Amino acid sequence: MNQINRVDVRSAYKRTADRTVYNKRNPRAAAAERKAKANERKAVVLLAVLTAIVITSILFAGKIHTAKAEEAEPSYKYYTSIEVQPGDSLWSIAGDYMDDHYKNRNEYIDEVKTLNHLIGDDIHAGGHLLVPYYSTELK
Repeated sequence: MNQINRVDVRSAYKRTADRTVYNKRNPRAAAAERKAKANERKAVVLLAVLTAIVITSILFAGKIHTAKAEEAEPSYKYYTSIEVQPGDSLWSIAGDYMDDHYKNRNEYIDEVKTLNHLIGDDIHAGGHLLVPYYSTELK
């Protein structure tokens, strides 16, 4: 059994020695080999870092989603009719009635315009608008 180990060690030594001789004969090849190995190590490190970032992001996003789901009460969408007051605009009405069920005021305004068949943004005092709102109370 010792003979097998000696042969393996000699073989490994010979391969290393051959590479050393080759590298001494051709410095450009040696530099290219070192550069390739360095690039390979960088790629492995980069892959490990990216994998860690992805896993951390997935775990963190799951915790946020779970926390929001536990805190949220069920809410119901309702509609009400309002009278437009002097100085009101769709923007100000959106500020009064919208909540975080909408991404932004423009999304809310688009829904109000659709509900009321409005083409533009013009509304007039004394007119009525149907506006959506959310409530946690079941009516």
